[in-house]
Amino acid sequence: MDLFRHAKPYKGNPTIIRMQKLAKELHVVIPVSFLEEANNAHYNSVAVIDAGGTDLGLYRKSHIPDAPGYQEKFYFNPGDTGFKVFKTKYAAIGVGKLIMCCGSTSLYFP
Repeated sequence: MDLFRHAKPYKGNPTIIRMQKLAKELHVVIPVSFLEEANNAHYNSVAVIDAGGTDLGLYRKSHIPDAPGYQEKFYFNPGDTGFKVFKTKYAAIGVGKLIMCCGSTSLYFP
């Protein structure tokens, strides 16, 4: 599919690198959603960038919707990172459902 030509690996991803510079300049935390290519598969992924520009890590969407109106299962593989809480300068944040039970104070959805 033509959409997959936009997929990039996590490490060295030019969008993440640009957002690291912006986060550092503006002193903000930025969750960067992107189409990831890894392990001969595609993932709906988020890299969390801290206010100093540090890449805190990666979350791959675990639960791919399979309901009328959702087509994600045809494009993305289920993630393998598990649920994560990222300790940022300002708060502990999570990406995804049910993460508040692990200590997150904010949620962001890819």
